Order: sequence, then C-alpha cells, then structure tokens
Amino acid sequence: MSSTPRPTRYSSLSLKDVVCLCAGPRDDAAWEEFVSRVGRPISLVIMRTASLWGKPSRALVEDLIQVIYLKLWEGGSRLLRDFAVLRPEAILDI
Repeated sequence: MSSTPRPTRYSSLSLKDVVCLCAGPRDDAAWEEFVSRVGRPISLVIMRTASLWGKPSRALVEDLIQVIYLKLWEGGSRLLRDFAVLRPEAILDI
C-alpha cells in the first residue's frame, strides 16, 4: 500500500523554517506563507522610511514592496538564504 505524503502545514512552521523553504527549491506555498507573515512589517517599514521624505503615495509604497520581494526572490533567493544563514536572530517571529 503506498501512502501519499502529508501536505506541509506552513502556518504551523516557524518563520525561520518558512524562510528556509523559500530559500530552497521553488515552493509557491512557502512564499505565500512568507508574504502573509512579513507583508505588513515590510509595508510599515517602507511607509515609515518613505515618509522621511514626504507623504508617500500608495502606488509608490506598493511598487517598493514589489521591489523588495523581487530582490528577495531573484538569484535563486540568494539574499533571503544568506540573510537566514547569517542573521537568523533577525528573522521576525510573528
């Protein structure tokens, strides 16, 4: 009798584990979990930083959020992987 593997419940994983999954082979579900956990903190940091130079438009904030995700994803998620390895204590524990 063959058993089918149980699907991973990403919501039960630590953020560090989710980041490690995102830094590995392509895992769309892990990326969705990552975005759901860090999306708000990323947007708040962007809004706070952009507000130092005036009132940022929503379009600008959305564009900057997308740039952040692209930078984390490009190059086989190299930046995300390096960050997770070099600064694991800095990963949010949400």
